[in-house]
Amino acid sequence: MRQLLLILLFLTVGLFFTQAQSASGTDSSTEVPTTFLISEDDFAYGELVSNTPTSLLEVCDDAMNIAYKKWIYMLADMEDQAVEEGFEIRGLKIWINVFWNADGSIDHIVYYPKPNSKNIEYKDFTKFLNRFAEKHRMDIKSDVNFAHYGSASFPTFVEQMFPERKK
Repeated sequence: MRQLLLILLFLTVGLFFTQAQSASGTDSSTEVPTTFLISEDDFAYGELVSNTPTSLLEVCDDAMNIAYKKWIYMLADMEDQAVEEGFEIRGLKIWINVFWNADGSIDHIVYYPKPNSKNIEYKDFTKFLNRFAEKHRMDIKSDVNFAHYGSASFPTFVEQMFPERKK
């Protein structure tokens, strides 16, 4: 009888713990999508931010000009891919947070449209960013994962800022 009560107690506690995890959004079986709007999963976004304390600037040895060039070139690559795919992003203005793996590959992209942005189907933009994340690799090698939170406006006009950039 005592063993039966202990088993029921453990099952009840286990069920309660599982329901509490699901209600709080911390269920470890739920995978965070590669790309999403900030408002779609505040908890996952908070976890990404807290688990990636190293910035793009830090992995560029605190050289602002190098970090900015890496950032703007990545946005220009995004714009180039959009043109190749026929996906119209001119007029789009977003806040964007990119999380990279130590090898320079993109782990996650989280974004939110600015109020003065062109209106687009954001589910389609999310799919586009997923494809971009699969292909793009920043030419940085680091010992740790890193991130950058910034702003993006398209077109980037990168050729006017950096005429030496080649597509």
